[in-house]
Amino acid sequence: MSTTETEHGEREAQLVDLTAYQDPETLLRLGELSRTAAQQTENGVADLFTGTVRLDKVEEIPAEAGTFEQLDEEQLDEDERASLGLRPIIPATFLDAGVWRQRRAVWLNSAAFHATRSPVYLWRFIRTSAVGARVGARDAWSYLFATEYGELADKVRRAKAGAEHIADLRADRRKEAKARRREPVTVYALTGCTSYAAAVIALGETWGLVLTAPALIPFFGLLYVLGHRELARRAPDGTFAFLDSTAAADHDGPVTDERITNALRDIKLLTAEQTIKPVGLATRDDLGNTTVAFKTPAGLVCKAIKNKAEAFAGALGLSLERIDLTQGETPNDVILWVAATVPFSEDAPVSPLVDADRWSIWDGVPFGSNRKGLRKTLQLLWSSMLFGGAQGYGKTSAMRVPAAAGALDPQCRMLLADFKGGADWEELENIA
Repeated sequence: MSTTETEHGEREAQLVDLTAYQDPETLLRLGELSRTAAQQTENGVADLFTGTVRLDKVEEIPAEAGTFEQLDEEQLDEDERASLGLRPIIPATFLDAGVWRQRRAVWLNSAAFHATRSPVYLWRFIRTSAVGARVGARDAWSYLFATEYGELADKVRRAKAGAEHIADLRADRRKEAKARRREPVTVYALTGCTSYAAAVIALGETWGLVLTAPALIPFFGLLYVLGHRELARRAPDGTFAFLDSTAAADHDGPVTDERITNALRDIKLLTAEQTIKPVGLATRDDLGNTTVAFKTPAGLVCKAIKNKAEAFAGALGLSLERIDLTQGETPNDVILWVAATVPFSEDAPVSPLVDADRWSIWDGVPFGSNRKGLRKTLQLLWSSMLFGGAQGYGKTSAMRVPAAAGALDPQCRMLLADFKGGADWEELENIA
């Protein structure tokens, strides 16, 4: 493009045909490239001038102004944030609807599971509180009366060290016990306990059991803490737990990383010490299908899990048709897709062609959905199709889908050749 000055001193744009300066081979190559580019768009058949910009007038720009580059709005926002050193404060996962669907499913399943186990938890709480009451009373008695001196006296008696040593220990015990009972902490604790007991009794006499039960919550809470500490001391391997694991006992709930780890351990692909590492957060689509990405430990790759896919699905409590394993960026990256129900076991989704008043063949034909519920679209332009199959397998019904899309497009010309005869294509006789 070149510019010329008008009689008023303005600069006027002039279109220069660059094709006049190219050799035939270059023009042919440019034509093929332009047609290929246009075939990938929604509109038009390309010619050599596709994409040419025509300007009637160009405003004069001062020489010192430099070069101006037009940026889209998103790029401007990103560049502006980068120049100010700002980054998004809210993580993307907090705005992802699929992540929140999975979170709600996990929370609801956990609440329902623990609600059904509430009688077991109540008995476990009572038993633990009883252990705490016994341990608390034992420790308080041992501290206030210095029972450790009695144990020393028994050892001296068994060693036959002499009666005078036993007498000294008993004297020391009485002295130490009297000193402990006079300590300020002991006095404050006993005063607080008696005051709390008197307040509970007075509340019960005045208002009855309605308000007495809530007032006893701190007391039972203290007993449970003491009992939990004692039971945890007895089981140093961590086997004692008040709540049961949802993933270990439930095969109908949502798939989580803990449930996947337990399944891989059941089929001997992971040891008891190994675990998977979640990559991002699990998501759930509108149909209830879950996608979980995770990284396996060294030595376990996605191909090994695929080889035992049926056993893995059984360990998850699912059928093989309901899972799909895909390798991620590396062999240790696994993407697990879990269907809410067995694929194709429910009613098929309604095609958009059913309620459409008209359709553009340029947008393709919504042909059907795959096992993951994703709609597949047929692109009829620059393509051909061949339908085949045994009798009753739906060849005619499959061919009617693109024919219906063509019938809804007023600019589409349909050519049909029916060598079979019959009533399969009678509806299109007035259109084709």
